[in-house]
Amino acid sequence: MMSRTFALAFATLAACGASSPTSPDARDADPIADAPPPNAAPTVAYLARAGTIAIDQLLPQTAAIDLGPDIAVGALTPDVSAGTTAVAFTVAPTAALGPRDVIITDGATRATIAGALTVRPSMAVAITGTPERGQLLAIDATSLVPDVVHGAAPFQLDPDLLVVPDSLVGTEHEQVLIAPGATLGPRRLINTVLDLPPNFATGPDALAITDATPRALVIGDGDTGPREPYATAAYHGEIAQPAIVAIDGTAPGRRATGWLFHGAGRAADLLGYRNGVGPWGDDRDFFSFEVPVAAGGEPLDLIAYDGVVARGGDGLALRVEVIPVTPIAQTPGHGTLGTAQPADACATACILTGTLQPGETQVFVVGPRDGLGGNAEWTLGLEAESGVDVHVGGGAQLFENGGGVVRPRERESDGNYTAPFPIILRAGTLPVTYALSLRRS
Repeated sequence: MMSRTFALAFATLAACGASSPTSPDARDADPIADAPPPNAAPTVAYLARAGTIAIDQLLPQTAAIDLGPDIAVGALTPDVSAGTTAVAFTVAPTAALGPRDVIITDGATRATIAGALTVRPSMAVAITGTPERGQLLAIDATSLVPDVVHGAAPFQLDPDLLVVPDSLVGTEHEQVLIAPGATLGPRRLINTVLDLPPNFATGPDALAITDATPRALVIGDGDTGPREPYATAAYHGEIAQPAIVAIDGTAPGRRATGWLFHGAGRAADLLGYRNGVGPWGDDRDFFSFEVPVAAGGEPLDLIAYDGVVARGGDGLALRVEVIPVTPIAQTPGHGTLGTAQPADACATACILTGTLQPGETQVFVVGPRDGLGGNAEWTLGLEAESGVDVHVGGGAQLFENGGGVVRPRERESDGNYTAPFPIILRAGTLPVTYALSLRRS
C-alpha cells in the first residue's frame, strides 16, 4: 500500500475535461496533491501530563502544529510503514478543559482537524471538611489517567493552602489548612511526585473557598475552640504598639496545635507552627508562641485546634499576653564573641532590631547584667531577604531559613543555657533585617 504524504494545497482539476480520465489535465495530475485532508483519531489530553496524537499522514519536519493555549508541542515522529506521524505534546496544569482543534501549517498552507483533541482533568479529589478561611480539609486524590496510579504525594500548593505536617495526619488523607487570608472563590488543585514537574491536576473548580468570620484575638483569656472533627478556632487581631506577644493554647488531655500568621494572612505569611508533639513523639496539651512585633499595626491571625485533626478542637482554650516594649536599635560591628553586644537594656523584656549586610555576623551575650539569667526565655523574629543562620549557646545551630520570614522560636533556651550565653545571627548573600525579643522567664 502506498503511503500518503501530507499536502495542504490540494489541486483542483479544471472544469474542462476534468471528468475524462484521458484528458491532459487528468494525466498530468499529481496523485500526492489529490490526497484527502489529514485526520486523527479522537485523543484525550490530560492536565499536567504528556501525550501523543497520531496524524494519519506523513508530515514534513517543517510542519508547525498548534494545539491551542497551554499545550506545548514536541517532536514529530513519522512512521513510514504506517503512513502516520506521532505528535508529542505536554499539557499545562492550568490549561482550559474541552475540545481542541489540531492546526497544521507548512509555509503558506494550512489544515485543521476540528475537535481531534479533548483536554480533561488528570486528577479527581474528594474533600472532607468545610472549605472556609482558616479551616482544615482532608483531601483524597485519585488519578483519572488510565493505567496510571496517583500514589502518595504532597500537593503543590497555591499561596492560600498549607499541608499539615505528617506527624499530625494519622490517616491516609492529605491534610490541608486554608490560610486565613485566602482568596475567595474556586480554584484547581495540582499535585506533583518527588521533584518532578507537576503531573496531576484537577479542573478549575475543584475547591471553592468561602469567607469566615474569625474570633477576636483579645488580650487575656479567650474562649474555647470547637469540638467537631476538622474544625478550628480562627482568631484575628491587630497589635497596635511595639510589643512582645505571647500566645498560649491548651487542650487538657489532648494534643494542642496552633498556626500563627501575620500581614495578609497568606501561606507565605506563616510566622510559626506548633504541633503539640513532645521530643519523644508524645502528645502535649499546649502550644506557645512569643512574637516580637517591632512596629505597631501588625495584623496577626491564629488558627488553633486539636492536633489530631479528625477528632476536633475539644474545647481548646486560649490566652494572649501583650508586653509593650520600645525597640532598641543595635549598631553593627559586633561579629565575634570578643566584640559581642551585651543585652544590658533588657531588664525585663525588650526587642533588639538591626540590619546585617551580606555575610555579616552579629553576636549578643545574654548574661547576668541584663537581669535575664540562665533561665531566660527568648524568641527570634527575623525578616530576611536571604538566608540567615541562627546559633544559640555553644554554637549549636538552631535553625536556618532560605528566605522570607524566619519563623519565631519560643522558649528555646528552656533553662538549658547558663548565663552568659551567646546568640549569633549570620546573614546570607543579601541584607537581613532582624528583630530579636528577650524576656525574663
